[in-house]
Amino acid sequence: MDEDDLRLGCPLYDSWEHGLSPGGVSLQYNYDTLLAGSATALADRYAKRDVTYVVGELDTELIASEEDLDGQWCAGALQGFTRYDRLMRYYESLTQVLGGRKNAQRVLVGEGIGHDGPRMLQTESGLEAVFGSPDDRYCPNAAGVEVE
Repeated sequence: MDEDDLRLGCPLYDSWEHGLSPGGVSLQYNYDTLLAGSATALADRYAKRDVTYVVGELDTELIASEEDLDGQWCAGALQGFTRYDRLMRYYESLTQVLGGRKNAQRVLVGEGIGHDGPRMLQTESGLEAVFGSPDDRYCPNAAGVEVE
């Protein structure tokens, strides 16, 4: 079954907890955000932001299943069955929604890491997300002591 067919079987997929259509779970921040402008304006504003998405390469534990596609959890299952899959699908969807405007956004994958925030931040990808590329991390000796 392709994704369009799956969406047809889940009519509230875009009004789910993080969707932008009215209905579904009532979250004030969704409505406040949309009151400030249209979904297009929201996408334009988001496209200008510098965002780094970080995910563990092994964050592949099932958090949804095929069975969820037929029930009340279909919207979440449509996002993907694992956190890794969900992030990659989300990032791919940004290309469709934002086109070439997501130039300040990127995905960094922590090699050999599952769903473990502290370990993720200690990987090269995690360090890059927080502190920038290795070339940007140089910090002069604050005490003024020469280091060889």
